[in-house]
Amino acid sequence: MKERVGRNSYYPFYSVGLELYKQGAYIASIENFKNSIKQHKNWKAYQVVGWSLYMTNLIEESILAFTQSLAIKTNWNSYQGLGLALMKSRRYPEAIKALEKSVSIKSEWKSFNSLAWCYGYLNHYENAITEFKNSIRIKEDWNSYYGLASAHFHLEEFYKAANAYKKSISLKRSWKSYHGLGLTLSKLEKYEDAIIAFQNANSDKEFWDSHRGIGEALLKLDRFSESIHSFTNAWNMHKQIKLIDSI
Repeated sequence: MKERVGRNSYYPFYSVGLELYKQGAYIASIENFKNSIKQHKNWKAYQVVGWSLYMTNLIEESILAFTQSLAIKTNWNSYQGLGLALMKSRRYPEAIKALEKSVSIKSEWKSFNSLAWCYGYLNHYENAITEFKNSIRIKEDWNSYYGLASAHFHLEEFYKAANAYKKSISLKRSWKSYHGLGLTLSKLEKYEDAIIAFQNANSDKEFWDSHRGIGEALLKLDRFSESIHSFTNAWNMHKQIKLIDSI
């Protein structure tokens, strides 16, 4: 007859581990959960270990922990964690399978958002749009609108892309969204508006390609001396980045 594990043998470690996790003390949390698991292989303990490992960028180990959690009990949160870890490892087809299982159990916006990004990384932009919209139906998040805009941009649906970038910015100011909006407005030949968007991007984070975008827009407007100045800024920044990368 299998011996029944007493709650008192593993729960103190589990309880302390959970509290440490909530405090962001992930390494200490893992040690307590490992002691808990020695006494009782609990799916929730493996799950929190998975998230702790993920948060400390120990991705392969987190994949194993989430898999161990799922071997004990099927649950949406461990599938979500597994999907995110696989996505971070750029194993996108595997990540998609895990995230699809997660959303089949619980419709959670973050899982739909991550699923959409996986499709985007694989250049499956129509699927990405579908999943970003699923995410937005649950929660209007700036990142989902940013991803939606990026997918529309790659499909050359520039008006839809511009609207999504603007919605993203209305939820959270982000240099990436402003930069994407600048590129989109340039495609729509709205060069004055594109310049403003690129300038907003640079005010949040100076980026060589935003300077290049300003230069391209100024060139289209026959503002040649200003264009040269922007192209020079872009070139100097890009050259410096390449130099730093080579060190």
